Amino acid sequence: MTRVTEDQVVEFSLDEVQSVKFRTSRTLLGRLFSESAFTAGELKEGLLDTWRVQGNLRVSMTKFGLFEIILPNDEMRVWLLKRSPWIVKDRILHLRSWTPSITRPIFDDLAIVPYRVQLWNVKEDCCTAQFGRKVAAGMIGQILESDVFAAKDSDERFLKVHALIDFAKPLRSQFIAASEEIGRFWVHLKYEFLPTFCYHCGRVGYSKSECVFGPPAGQERFGPHMSTRKPGRKIYREDDECPQFRNASKSV
Repeated sequence: MTRVTEDQVVEFSLDEVQSVKFRTSRTLLGRLFSESAFTAGELKEGLLDTWRVQGNLRVSMTKFGLFEIILPNDEMRVWLLKRSPWIVKDRILHLRSWTPSITRPIFDDLAIVPYRVQLWNVKEDCCTAQFGRKVAAGMIGQILESDVFAAKDSDERFLKVHALIDFAKPLRSQFIAASEEIGRFWVHLKYEFLPTFCYHCGRVGYSKSECVFGPPAGQERFGPHMSTRKPGRKIYREDDECPQFRNASKSV
């Protein structure tokens, strides 16, 4: 039998380690946006209520305050990842695939959350999907989708973008858009199904009474008006766009 000396390296693949293969196929990492301390047991209770899990579910705390969630099967893991983020106990929970090495960059990356935001008070001539991509990208975050919607109760048009938002920073509540032809106007933002957030500093995960931050500089106006439970109905048509923007619309 050959003995391994101290200067020799024994190489192996993670696929050869059964425990790692099991973790990869059934485990998620989650960041819960909350200033209040949540135990693994409290989060598990919320997940059981939210996900209606059939089978065993294990939750534990790991580095940087992230949660490790072991699921009954791989099918559920894939399904949950596609629908992240989740609202659990009135907090945002963002998920990613499990990795054997948990680092600070992973914690920071989990702050970038795909979320749907409505843009209201947009001038009629500007209420196009291309306007949402062009203007919202600089004010909200990277835009994944942009479409025209209408309110079900009034048929008033608004834009909706699916954007990557840094939830570690204050939310935007409004911004000014301007053009030489139309002039300046305010665009007001509404976040769909936004749970607990601070009306003082604009961060998610806690209320004003728990806030330790000052208000951000600028014209932000935080409050319940920033959250909506009315997704509206999609009415986007290609002929709503100027011809030179149609190819760009299809690439989103």
